[in-house]
This record gives sequence, C-alpha cells and structure tokens, in this order.
Amino acid sequence: LTGALDAATTDVIARARLGGVVLIGPFKTGVAGVKGIAGPLAKSGLLVAASQEGGSFQSLTGPGFDTIPPAGKQPVNDAATMKADWATWGGQLKDAGVHLNLAPSADVLSESVKVATPPGDWEDRLFGTDPGVVSGIVTTAIAGLQQGGVAASATHFPGMGYLAGVGAATTAQPDTVTRTTSQSVEPYRYAASAGVDVITVSTANFSNFDDASPAAFSAKVMTLLRDDVKFGGVIASEDLTSKSETLTAVPSAERLLRFVRAGGDLAVVSDPVQADVMVKTLAVAAVSDKLVGARLLEASASVLGLRAKAGLATCTPVKG
Repeated sequence: LTGALDAATTDVIARARLGGVVLIGPFKTGVAGVKGIAGPLAKSGLLVAASQEGGSFQSLTGPGFDTIPPAGKQPVNDAATMKADWATWGGQLKDAGVHLNLAPSADVLSESVKVATPPGDWEDRLFGTDPGVVSGIVTTAIAGLQQGGVAASATHFPGMGYLAGVGAATTAQPDTVTRTTSQSVEPYRYAASAGVDVITVSTANFSNFDDASPAAFSAKVMTLLRDDVKFGGVIASEDLTSKSETLTAVPSAERLLRFVRAGGDLAVVSDPVQADVMVKTLAVAAVSDKLVGARLLEASASVLGLRAKAGLATCTPVKG
C-alpha cells in the first residue's frame, strides 16, 4: 500500500486471498494514522509489514515514530544501546499495527564498492565492511525488534555488498564474487541461529550459485539458505514488481510461480493488479503440477507459522 486502502485493492485482497500487505508509503501520518490503516487489515487476518531500516529507507514517519538514523550512523559499537533503540522502533511498529519489519539489512559492504561509492549511497542500509561486526549488529537488531513485539527479516540474501546498487537489484549485472564460503554470507548464518523470523532473498543475479536465474527464482540459492545456512523460517522475496533488469526479463505473471517453485514462501508484490495476475498463474499451476501444489502447501504452512506468532492465526502449522 502507498496510501489508504482503496476499493480496487480491497477487491484484489479478497479475490486473490492474499495473506498480507506491505506498507510501502511513504506514510507521514504517525503511529495513529498508520494504525487507522493497519488495524482493520489485521482484524481481517492480514499480516502487515513495513520497511523501517533507517535514513531514507524509513517508510513510516510522523508523530510517534522516531527518525531512525542511517545504518552507517547507528551506535554500532554499543550493543546495549543499539538493542534498546531497535526495541523502541519495533514497539512503535507494533503500536501502529505492524507485525513484520523488513529489516535489518545483513549485506556486508565490499571494500571495492565502498571505495567506488559515495557514503550516502550505501550507509542508509549497510552497517559496514567487517562480516563479524555486521553479524553482531544484525543479531542485535533482530533481538531488539523481537523484544519490541514485531518479527524481523534479514535482507538481501545471499548479500548485495559486491554490487554497485547496494541493497537494490537495479541492473542485470551479476555478482561474480560471492560463494558459499564467502564471509559476506556469515551474517545470514548468525541471523538464522539467532532465530530471525524471515530472510529476504535478493532479486539480483549471483553467478557462482546460479548463472541462469536471479536468486529469488533459484532453487540452488533456496537450498543454500535451507541446508547450508540452516534457516527454517519464512523465505521472502524482494518486490517482484520492481523495475530491476533482473525481473523485467521474466514475464510478470510468472514471477510468483517461479519464486514459490524455487522454494520461496512470502512474496512481496507492490502492484495489486500484478499480484492478482500472479496469484491466478500460481493457482493454475498448483492444480496441474503436483510438485507446485506440494510446494505451495509448504509455503502456506511457513507463512501460517509467522501469522500465528503475530496472533493472526490460532492453529498450529505442520510442515512435512
């Protein structure tokens, strides 16, 4: 959502049986204003997410929401203060009716990109170049958000730090550096061990894992996340309707199907009209292809578990 819920979007949510909404905004109406939108959505059983990372990547502002500093300017050397800050920001989201924060970024900035990129282009989202330091910060932020009462998502697996468009897959230029053994993958392992609720998979290309598909459409990347990183939570996507060249090469109607088939659970789709088309394509495939149908059941159970944590479901999901 970029504003108040309109009739067309309400119709898509009902017809496509969507499980949640993302407040893309920007919403400048404060906690009370956002609550006025998110509250009714939650009462109808919808999971409400937002992206409150810091700096220019803060979709909710106004009375009741702190101005979150850019990641590169947060108190990264003071874990207690940092956890308290993220707990406060998580509490503000909870008060506004939000269940999931699509943050923090677990990307490790490469030295080569840092040298070639002005600080303002990366410090909004990235905590630095040291994988160990970033791992500690990410787990601290996750713990703070969860203490504040919302779920957290480590983004953008397997890491965008070697790409010039840090934190956003803006071009089709692939990452040719990152491997399973790369230290830049470590923050995601720490996040998984710390019990992060969601890990968001990038829509960029990572040629050492899969030279044929963006990460969000790659079964190889999903297997790495499950089997190597040992993550058992919800796998989310970046926005499947973004203008990145990695996505525009794939027909929009097929993107949700490819994400779920690869192993994804929770797709972010910012355009309700495209979401409607994507869901129809997935539904048809789930009927005609038993493997897709089984994969959809797994994804549904995973998301149901997240909704149960948020108090939106009373049943216990069973996987397998």
